[in-house]
Amino acid sequence: MKQPPQIPQNPLEKIALCCSGGGYRASAFHLGTLSYLDYLYFEGTPLLHKVKTISTVSGGTITGMVYAQQLSEGKSFLEIYTFLYSVLANQDLIEEALEKIDNNNWKNPNKRKNLINAFAELYDKYYTQGATFKTLQNLPQSHLEEVIFNSTEFNNALNFRFQNKRTSGNYYNKVSKDLLKEIKLSDIIAASSCFPGGFEPIEFPNDFLYDRALHLKKLAGVDKNSSPKSQSVGLMDGGIFDNQGIDSILKSEDSHIVQKKTASYYDLVLISDVSSPYFKKFQFYEGKNSENQAWSFNTFQSRIKFFKNFTYVILILLLIVGCLVFGVYFEDSSFWKGVGVTTIGFSFFLLVLFFLAHIKVLRLIDSLRFFLNGQVEEFFQTKFQNWKIKNYSLAKLLPLSLDRLNSLKILVVEVFLKQIRRLQYEKIYENDNYTYRRISVLIKQLTKNDFELRRKREQRSNKKKYYFELDECPAELKGTYEDIVGRTENDLGSIVDKAAVFGTTLWFTPKDQVNNILDKLIITGQASTCFSILTYLIELIHTPNNGFQKLPKNKREVLIHLKEKCLADWNQFKKHPDFLTKQFSQIDLNKSA
Repeated sequence: MKQPPQIPQNPLEKIALCCSGGGYRASAFHLGTLSYLDYLYFEGTPLLHKVKTISTVSGGTITGMVYAQQLSEGKSFLEIYTFLYSVLANQDLIEEALEKIDNNNWKNPNKRKNLINAFAELYDKYYTQGATFKTLQNLPQSHLEEVIFNSTEFNNALNFRFQNKRTSGNYYNKVSKDLLKEIKLSDIIAASSCFPGGFEPIEFPNDFLYDRALHLKKLAGVDKNSSPKSQSVGLMDGGIFDNQGIDSILKSEDSHIVQKKTASYYDLVLISDVSSPYFKKFQFYEGKNSENQAWSFNTFQSRIKFFKNFTYVILILLLIVGCLVFGVYFEDSSFWKGVGVTTIGFSFFLLVLFFLAHIKVLRLIDSLRFFLNGQVEEFFQTKFQNWKIKNYSLAKLLPLSLDRLNSLKILVVEVFLKQIRRLQYEKIYENDNYTYRRISVLIKQLTKNDFELRRKREQRSNKKKYYFELDECPAELKGTYEDIVGRTENDLGSIVDKAAVFGTTLWFTPKDQVNNILDKLIITGQASTCFSILTYLIELIHTPNNGFQKLPKNKREVLIHLKEKCLADWNQFKKHPDFLTKQFSQIDLNKSA
């Protein structure tokens, strides 16, 4: 008979932390995750100090990078929390980035002038203050042993990693340690958070150059005594390849297993994730018919032609009238002579202006037609040349175009990315070796909809009882959603609902600030982490034949005590969701005083 999965010999001793992408929603939520791990003590030290490896993506890289950098500089968690909270709350990066582009205000002339490089300079200004990866190569004064920041390269569609333990880059684009130590942390954040649609790719190595980057200059061939040693590659958001950073952790573990010749390395993989697992349903276009929708391109073209001719006629008539008035009153110094002169000048000016605009539009149309012809293969040009698209009404063209665009959007944003998410999670959740070595901290897990869906899914499964139905489960975790989480105007459930629907942006609007979205995201991260660890410990301690009873007595007692501490914290979150954020702010105020 196959033995059931067994718990690690040292639960929670070595933790790998994944921080997903998701813009500022991710940055703030992960700050909440980190802050609760720092608050929760295990074996006399914050549980956060058991985190040995961190793998981050996109918005998660902002939080992970700042934490790793300032930790290596000897900063306390309170200092890091206060710093990151302040920047997230007060800096409107999009407004300043657009201003940099408009004013051509570039600190680094090596960078091409686009939005992602504007953000890279702002990340350098506000988050990392000129620091390079040299700061993180040995991670002095830190519990962290390994850091991995993920992006995606567009030459081979593979993950492109910036990491301190193993070779950075990937199989096709290797980044040496000498090269890596020159790379600015801000450029890594930009590469990791460069999401499609919002940004253009950042070019490696050219957009990573700066005055003192000697190895990078040689690689790019900028140095007078060198030629380019590698082909440039476009880097974009790490979430394109793996939005949770799970793959990098699994490869890290495989590397440690080979080196140390053990069955496993990490005692726990904790995934802090703000992405949604739910698909947005495709809906066919069902527009209401209107008079305008009966128009075809030919109709539209004839209306434009009529407007053009009508405008010419009116301006020419005005010019003629002006000439007549001027001619009649030519010998008089009268008011009407002035009217004639004004009419002639005004109508002639408009006529010339309209004519020039007309010529400009025709040239633009010709340029656009030439450009599109160059983008469409000759095969398709031949096949579609007899398609009388100009005869199609708007009512016929809208379904043809909008259904295609909508399906393409859903394919990229929903199907593609969430299928990748599913595949990455399956690597851990379909593997029995990770049964007691995994925790997911999900931004939606405490919403009523997600809560009930997971309960029904577990109840339908015959594998095990839902943990809220275990006899050993605390009374505080039994009952309805309202009993377990709460559902009043200002309680935890309400805060989580607002945090879970916040969009993927790299800024907080004035309305977001008024609604305290930053605090709500942090609280959601804290409470979700507490809840996930609590339910993990319940399962760890009370599942029969999983090896818990074989642990030394002192280890069992420590884990049981930790469960009771998490339960007490959970009750605090239910009563006062902001109790932990208030503690951080009060400590900071007291320190300032």
